[in-house]
Amino acid sequence: MHVLSIWVAICILKRHGTAVDLFREARVRGVITSLDPQFPLAAMQGIWLPALDDLLPLVDFLFCDADEPLCLTGESDVARAADVLLDAGARHVVVKCGAAGAAIYAGSQQFAQEAFLPDALTDTVGAGDVYDAGFLYGLLQGWGLPRCALFACIAAGFSAASVGSTIPDLPVLLAELAKH
Repeated sequence: MHVLSIWVAICILKRHGTAVDLFREARVRGVITSLDPQFPLAAMQGIWLPALDDLLPLVDFLFCDADEPLCLTGESDVARAADVLLDAGARHVVVKCGAAGAAIYAGSQQFAQEAFLPDALTDTVGAGDVYDAGFLYGLLQGWGLPRCALFACIAAGFSAASVGSTIPDLPVLLAELAKH
């Protein structure tokens, strides 16, 4: 199993024909695709969804922070925004909520994962990217979505407890996962 994952600033997606071609080819080859649109580096007026309309049908996992689904869709409720994103073609919407954990939306299914909170919060920069990587690692292991979400929260929690998005070696993360 392979994963194509792209982290991009949404403001450049209006000129993303190459990304669409890449995702289309990945879909043909059976590769899992993921996208984390991040935040716009330049002001965008209105709803952001039109910038992704041709890409979302090719995205298996859309990773967003807590505000992005609202900005993408113009909705005021995250669950409703996730439904809009699913209707637009994303197969799964994963909303990262920091200390509140994460919510995963897949079709009519939804579940929440509590955060793994370190004793001391040191540096949250990059914890969302670590979450994405942890979730994708779980997918590559063949885990179910709840286990992927738990592992991702553990990895992100460790990241927030250190400087520079560093995490412990895999055996430490897997040992923590085994405790839950």
